[in-house]
This record gives sequence, structure tokens and C-alpha cells, in this order.
Amino acid sequence: MIDQLNELEKTLDELTAKLADPQVISDQDTYRETGKKLAEITPAVELFRQYRAAESELQETEEMLAGLSKEDELWEMAQEEREGLVQLKADLEEKLRIEMTPKD
Repeated sequence: MIDQLNELEKTLDELTAKLADPQVISDQDTYRETGKKLAEITPAVELFRQYRAAESELQETEEMLAGLSKEDELWEMAQEEREGLVQLKADLEEKLRIEMTPKD
């Protein structure tokens, strides 16, 4: 699924660049079709970007936790942050699964 999402992100960037092309702008059919494709994939790509950000934050938090002792004042805060990020990541994974499910 991650590979598919990486490809979708690449496609989104290509479609966005295509919409800025004067030739595409002057061809209303191509412009409309490109805009439609862009609208279809944008929600999944936005969720994927949020997922990657949560994953990155989780990794940073886990690295910080590894360097703290349980007696440290920041340990409990970092642990709570970690738990929240684990839940956020799981929620985003579920939303991505739903978003990537083929539409009827």
C-alpha cells in the first residue's frame, strides 16, 4: 500500500504541474480531465502525508524516550505523546485503507 501511495503522491505532483502548463490551460477538455483526476487522488495523498508526519514524529519521540530514564520528568510526557502518536498513526492507516479501497 505504501508503494501505491508513493506513486499517487508522484502522480499528484505531476498533475499539479500539468495544470500550470499553458497548453493544458488552453485545452478545456484536458484541463477538466486533469483537474478531475487531481481531485480524485488528493484526499488519499493528504492522508498519506499526515501518516508520514505522524510516523516521523513517533520515531523522534521513541528516540527521545530511549534517552530518558523513567525518573526523568519528561519521560511521562514523552510516553503520553508516544501513545497519542501510535493511535493517530493507526487511525490514519484505517482511513488510508478506506480511501484506497476501489470505488464501485
